[in-house]
Parts: sequence; structure tokens; C-alpha cells
Amino acid sequence: MAKKKVIIETRINEYIMRDENPNVPWTADEIAEAAAQAREAGASIVHYHVRNADGSPNHDTAVYQSPLTKIREKCDILVHPTLGQVTIQGDESRLKHVVAGADNPSIKPDFAPIDIGSTNVDRYDRDAGAYGTDNLAYVNTIGTLQFFARRIRELGVKPALVSWAVPFTRRWKRSSKWVGSMSLSICFLA
Repeated sequence: MAKKKVIIETRINEYIMRDENPNVPWTADEIAEAAAQAREAGASIVHYHVRNADGSPNHDTAVYQSPLTKIREKCDILVHPTLGQVTIQGDESRLKHVVAGADNPSIKPDFAPIDIGSTNVDRYDRDAGAYGTDNLAYVNTIGTLQFFARRIRELGVKPALVSWAVPFTRRWKRSSKWVGSMSLSICFLA
């Protein structure tokens, strides 16, 4: 039987806090080290979220580029950042760090993800048997998706569609006019 090639992407920190996992990388050095370890273990792509010292999200453009620079110093893994979730409002704001790095090869992302759907993102607390919030929705309207697809290409960054669920994949199939020939990454999140 022929061997099939697999591309492994590691999402090294998402929005998980250290009370759930004390090993979650937050600082630029920790993120770069986790990326290098993932590359050594066989991953080809790394996705990360920049954090403040307390673990809260940080989307400041200058701070956002620091892990990318450090990752590139440590290994040759492909890098794509987040475009934000419920932590950034406005389409332009969600792309500002990609715009800032587009003309500088040392901080230009290898590609930019476009999560091709919307979903609830409230966190469930197993111990309490309840949700910690009840109003968090990650919203990507069709207009937002079209804007991202156009703007990311204008910046010379490769866009990549991301599907978290079957409806996202259906949207990809129905959006060929404005997405063109983009790859689709299917994410299995646990």
C-alpha cells in the first residue's frame, strides 16, 4: 500500500488559560520554543495567538510580530497567525498585523487563515457543569469572508480557508466565485 503524505498543523495556544494547562505558551520566547518543538516532532505549520503577561489576548501589531520573528530564528515551520475571534472587532482591525507584515519578509505570514463560517465559542466548565459565558459568537459574515479573500490576496499573502464544521465546508463549495482556487484546511479541535 502506498504511503500518503500528511501535513500537520499545530495550534499551540489558542485562548486556553494556564489554569487548564500550565504548559500553554504565552510569551514570544515560549511560543517560538513550542513552534520549534512542534517542527522537530513533525509539524509543518504553526498557528498561534499572542498574549499579555496575564494570558489575555494581545493584538497590538508590534507585539504580534515578535513571536513570528523568533519562530523564524528557531526553525523553518510555516506560520499563520490568527485573524482574531471575539477579541477583535472590525474586518480591517482583524487584518492589521497581516497588513503590517506584508512588505517585510521576516514578519510576513506564510499564509492567512479565513475561518469560513460563524460559531458559538462560549467555554464550558466541566466541573461546574455549565457554560462560563452565554453570549460569545465568532462571526464571519459573507461580506467579511469576501473582504478577507480579496484583501489578503492584495497583500501578496496566500489565503487559506479553514473549516471547523460541515456547514463551513458547504460554504466553501458554494463560494467558488469569490474564493477562487484556495486550499481548504479541515481542523479537528478537541
